[in-house]
Amino acid sequence: MWLLDSGASAHFTNNFNTFVEYQPYVKPHHSQTANCLASVLGKNSVLICFNENIVQLSPMIYMPICTFQLVSLGTLLKNNCLYVQSTKGYIHIIDDCTKHNVISFHTHGDSTMYWVRAPPVHDITNANINMIAIDYKLLHHQLRHSSKNVFSAVHKHVKDYPSMTILPVEPICPGCQLGKQPNRPFVVNESHTMKPFELIHLDLKFFETKSYHRSRYIIIIYDDYTFMGWIKPL
Repeated sequence: MWLLDSGASAHFTNNFNTFVEYQPYVKPHHSQTANCLASVLGKNSVLICFNENIVQLSPMIYMPICTFQLVSLGTLLKNNCLYVQSTKGYIHIIDDCTKHNVISFHTHGDSTMYWVRAPPVHDITNANINMIAIDYKLLHHQLRHSSKNVFSAVHKHVKDYPSMTILPVEPICPGCQLGKQPNRPFVVNESHTMKPFELIHLDLKFFETKSYHRSRYIIIIYDDYTFMGWIKPL
């Protein structure tokens, strides 16, 4: 169950298993609650299913002692395509581009608490459902780190391309930053090795996202004499 909170600064969950992507903090952060200073261990994205729509909640903050799972109304409305529509006993989040109801929260009686039952989603490979509230960061990472110019022009050539907000200044993508760093020129070396493994070259590569087998590093080994190379996930 998710509660709608108009005063929350972000989305919060106490259930680690809801995350589809998770990034732990190097050091625990802290957030002031009504009763205490609570530890915040990490953040990233959660997908929930509502009436055959998959709704992305990001950034989702992981706070183990949180009593309820909270959806921040202010964070939802940072997406310029979304707006609020209310009826008796309901608060609806509407996509202004498609006019579809993204998600609805309801209350009972005179209560001022609005909530929704929306199960988390972990596998959307074979799901015949709509993806709602897609943002630039998500597509940038999923579509080979394409630039803003590419995304700005896609809707002219692709039918039913989802609408999204592209901010004038987006945070620097670590993957793009590393990929565009120029290499220093290699100095010409006239010496040659005379037997295998007399000289080997090693390189260690770090990845932001874990592989299928939970590896975050690969080590590359290259033999100068035989020109053979090996790659080992770590």
